[in-house]
This record gives sequence, structure tokens and C-alpha cells, in this order.
Amino acid sequence: MHALSLQVQVEFAFGSVTQFSDGRTVYTDHADFTLTNVETGATHHQNTNATFTDTYTADGDVLEVLDGRYFAGFFPGDQGPDGEVGDGGASFLLFGHFEYTYDPDADLITSFQANGSAIDLCQLLGP
Repeated sequence: MHALSLQVQVEFAFGSVTQFSDGRTVYTDHADFTLTNVETGATHHQNTNATFTDTYTADGDVLEVLDGRYFAGFFPGDQGPDGEVGDGGASFLLFGHFEYTYDPDADLITSFQANGSAIDLCQLLGP
């Protein structure tokens, strides 16, 4: 599938960061925005309400746990909801509980586990 040309209109956005003494960092993200396929006019209104908890592993990777509703982009080579992401990357609307590992040295998501729904944005807004 070809890449989408998207317009993003943000109506509201708020986030916070909390660092804990045990090394965890918790991020919250709240936003309302509309995604529009510029070519077709197809739109989707997204209400994001998500909490991310980051923990560094012994080998320097980041284990991130995401709970909630979130719009996520993936780069080629990342592990995503459908396995390894191909050329052009991928974007998903995530709903539920997700755990993934990010390797900062390789700049890749090396594992991805889902307990929820992942909606491919190309399928949702594509032609």
C-alpha cells in the first residue's frame, strides 16, 4: 500500500512525565485530534488517553508498556503489531495493553506484544 498524505488537526493536547526513584519513567498523553487523508478527504477523530511506563533493562534496552488509546508510528525494520515493518513504515491506532522493547543502539523496536486492537491507518483512511 502506498503512503498516505495526512493532515493532522489537534484540538487538545496535554502530557506529563514522572520519574520514579526505582528508575521507571511514566508518561501520560491526552489529546483529541483529527487525521485527514489529503487525497480522499477520509477522516478519523482520535481521542488519545494513554500511559507509558519505561524501564531500562540490564542490557540498556527500554521496555515500554503502553496502556490506553494511542496513535503510533513505526519505522522500517521495527517490530510492530503485524510483525516486521516494511519499507515506508506503518501507522496504527492502538487500543489496549502493549509491551515492546526498544534498542537505542540499533534505533529499532525489537519486540512487540499486544493485548488489544491495532488498526492499520492505511486501511482505515486509504482509498
